[in-house]
Amino acid sequence: MKQIIIAGIFGVAMLLAGCSSKNLNTQEATQNTIYQTLQSKQEWKIHSFKLNNTTEVLTFEKEYPFFIGFKEKGVFGTFGCNNFFGSYDLNNDNLKISNAGMTRKMCEPRIMELESKLTENVLNNENRIEILNDGKILIFRNDFYLLMQ
Repeated sequence: MKQIIIAGIFGVAMLLAGCSSKNLNTQEATQNTIYQTLQSKQEWKIHSFKLNNTTEVLTFEKEYPFFIGFKEKGVFGTFGCNNFFGSYDLNNDNLKISNAGMTRKMCEPRIMELESKLTENVLNNENRIEILNDGKILIFRNDFYLLMQ
């Protein structure tokens, strides 16, 4: 009787371990897909962002570019005026940009305002990240959304 109970407990433990392993493999696959997608382009142009129910569609003027690039574990780009750089880490579908630094030049007030909003919500923060069906990338949390293409 003891052997049957022990065998039953062992069987349930193996079943639970198998389910846990399957979930872990799915999370690893998602993380690998996100990592490979981020690395697939030299620069991801920022199309738009939404903050507090206000959407800003960004133009791609040469003078004021908006883009983010990912290389190995480093991140770089510009939010319209100044260049930024730092490191990033992926944990499942969470993207954390940290150790960010930035140049400090003056630009048009409107561009500086957009840059400030993006800097506050993207750099030195943790956001969720999702690869959309059309290949675009969505970075988001609470009331902030950033769309890259």
